[in-house]
Amino acid sequence: KGALIAIGTEDATYVNSPNLAQEKGMSATVSSEAECEDYRSMICLRAAFSNGARVEVDATLMGIRKVEKIIRINKFDIELPPSDHLLFLIYEDKPGVVGAVGNILGAAKINIANMQVARDKAGGEALMALTVDSAIPIEFTEKIAKEVGARVSRSVSLLV
Repeated sequence: KGALIAIGTEDATYVNSPNLAQEKGMSATVSSEAECEDYRSMICLRAAFSNGARVEVDATLMGIRKVEKIIRINKFDIELPPSDHLLFLIYEDKPGVVGAVGNILGAAKINIANMQVARDKAGGEALMALTVDSAIPIEFTEKIAKEVGARVSRSVSLLV
């Protein structure tokens, strides 16, 4: 449902989402496994886009209060609560990236609620995932990507 709403299908519901997704050329499969190695329960979203890009996102409910957390994006382990407005960057791990992102968002009066940074190795590929209090205009996403040399930069608004 959330993915369909994000691409402009406002009438998406949990009941009609599979049919709407199929109409838009998307396919969905549901599977379950009896055991999950690290978590009591986990949901995995795998998406392939027409340009060849692929994304994998894993989420779970954590603790006794069952707090929703995004726990992995592609190969990067993180712990981020889902939010209405998010920013994702993939870039070369180097000093100054966190500060540069904070400065640009601060100048735009966009408040950072949560931030997680993960990397495959020192100086290797890194992921920054943020939740923010308001939508990030595309010009600021582009400015951040240029400033930090991000290979991937995506701002996402999931108003459900």
